[in-house]
Amino acid sequence: MSPNSSVSEALSVVFLVMVSTLQLILPIPHTIALRNALLLVFVVAGLRALIHPSVIRGLLVPVLPWGLLTVWLIMQTFMLQGGSSTILRELAGQFLLPLLVIVAAVGAGLRLVVQPRLEFGLFVVLILPLVLHVLYGDIVFAGNLFLHGAAGREPGLTEGPDKFSYLVVTGIVLLLGWKYQQVNLPDASRWMHVTWWICLLVFMVGILAAGMRLGFVSLMIVLLTFGILLLFYAPSWSLKRKLIVAASFMLVGTLFMGWSLYKDSRWSTLRDTISVVSSTHDSNHYWLDQKGEPPRLPSGESVGLSNYYRLSWWYEALGMIRQWPLGIGYSRNAFGHGLKMKYGTGKGHSHSGWLDLALGGGLPVLVLWVLGLVVLFFWAWRHLHLAPLPSVALMLLVLDFGFRSMF
Repeated sequence: MSPNSSVSEALSVVFLVMVSTLQLILPIPHTIALRNALLLVFVVAGLRALIHPSVIRGLLVPVLPWGLLTVWLIMQTFMLQGGSSTILRELAGQFLLPLLVIVAAVGAGLRLVVQPRLEFGLFVVLILPLVLHVLYGDIVFAGNLFLHGAAGREPGLTEGPDKFSYLVVTGIVLLLGWKYQQVNLPDASRWMHVTWWICLLVFMVGILAAGMRLGFVSLMIVLLTFGILLLFYAPSWSLKRKLIVAASFMLVGTLFMGWSLYKDSRWSTLRDTISVVSSTHDSNHYWLDQKGEPPRLPSGESVGLSNYYRLSWWYEALGMIRQWPLGIGYSRNAFGHGLKMKYGTGKGHSHSGWLDLALGGGLPVLVLWVLGLVVLFFWAWRHLHLAPLPSVALMLLVLDFGFRSMF
């Protein structure tokens, strides 16, 4: 091994440690300074790796919808009358940073995956911080159950249980990508299989600790999709084994959703709440100002506020999108701005990323957003046999993120 290659590999190991550190601190509040410093390093390194004709050609297809989306948002900002400086600040604060994260992530991948011995190392440094985060949440959750006989939704070290559940599902999709690679590389060692099952147990307990509801919808879709992938794209297995294992994953996904339907009483009144919202939305503005009393279900009970608020906000967001199909200007709180424009009061978001995005950026942005997710999914699918672990993980992560952001 030449001195130059030794230095290069040593730098790559340092790079892996930095990736793992970023993955560990990213969900933790009040770590912005360290997070941004690491991102700056990755962006600089990533740009060096990205500025190459072959790389640009290879990434053109998955990047194109997101590039067009960015161009539209900037154009829309200058087409709107008034408030353009505020919208530009929102774009810089809420849109630019994720864009830099993408550049950093792609650059880190290009820098490390080209060295075959480090490809699995990149997977390890991505999933290990997730295991640690979720294991901590599991321990706190189990402790509350043991000491108090009950436990609420666990936030772990993140800002809330929803963010904790993102970590759980992200860990699961990485594990499923690893399992798919093991299927197609049947010589994987016994300790790797044992490690896989231990990590899976940690994340399964995390599912209970996170107390997901709508998150179960995307989790079910992820597990059903993985079952289909095993059924049709696991050439090293017999048909009988593929049917058994694929059916097992599909059954687990269905059982999780069934458990949520049984355990969470909010599902039982969902249909009646939809009817109540559509018939009382314009006459009862409790969803907007909490004045007076909320509507009642046909049974005479007051509507469950969780369902009522969410459905009312979606209903109103759809109405405002019809009113402003080209959007009112990008903002994380576009729904709240729309309420103020229409009613003179209101704040917050609609609890649907898709609707907030369509209201802020207009229907063109929503179309490009969905197109970007679809293109990214099939781009990963095209590379399934070339790079099974990251391809499957990316496909499943896109599905989870797409459906979760819809709700």
